[in-house]
Amino acid sequence: MLVVGELINASRTKVKEAITNKDGQRIKELVASQVNAGADYIDLNVAGGISLSDEARDIQWLVNRTQEVSTDIPIMIDSANYEVIVAGLAAYKGKEVIINSIDATPGRMDSVLPLVFQYGAKVVALTMGETGIPKDSTNRIKEAEKIATRLDKEKIGLDRVFFDPIILPLSTASDNGKIALETLAAIKKEFPGSATIAGLSNISYGLPKRALINRAYLVMAIYEGLDAAILDPTDRELICLVRAAEALAGRDPRLRRYMRCVRQW
Repeated sequence: MLVVGELINASRTKVKEAITNKDGQRIKELVASQVNAGADYIDLNVAGGISLSDEARDIQWLVNRTQEVSTDIPIMIDSANYEVIVAGLAAYKGKEVIINSIDATPGRMDSVLPLVFQYGAKVVALTMGETGIPKDSTNRIKEAEKIATRLDKEKIGLDRVFFDPIILPLSTASDNGKIALETLAAIKKEFPGSATIAGLSNISYGLPKRALINRAYLVMAIYEGLDAAILDPTDRELICLVRAAEALAGRDPRLRRYMRCVRQW
């Protein structure tokens, strides 16, 4: 399973302070710690800026600080704003980038898919559309079908897509975890060749002992076919749990990833 490092996100107070104060050393330390822990991608999120122009400048600053650590680090540009995505892509000099995200809204696909094609990027596709997030897995799959149809029209292969089943907090509805798992399983069945991704910590928002919920849910999601997760790669116990779950799900036939993780723990 691919690990996307979640630590450089402006929703975190100390990261927001580092971005505001242009503390490049702090950002580079966060990048290096996640890379050294084995993250496959580094998520960069500047949400919450004073204006779109500020966020665009901030994402470029983050991309540049990341590439000062290494120009080979794959990144995820994580923003709901087209202008921010454009700015981040313009600054990025590496070869592997994921855009997070599109959904089934025609306007969103109209604006972002040309960037996917232009930059050879991969893209996160949220299983939602014009009426928001569907309350059941059946309708989330219908939104995914709209996206898949548009991707085919644009000649963008499903191998460049990470469908997101959308994990909502268990604290707001007791079946939110179940619905996302059902959606995840259906994606793997209906869209062969595509991958799946999720923001793990969403499931535990508002609950005590969040790590307990996160870890239990991660194991269940891996069994259902989760291919990538946005999480803290420096949490060694969590990463080894990922490898153990992969082994139990038959996704590490010779147990090499599991054994390597245990030796490094």
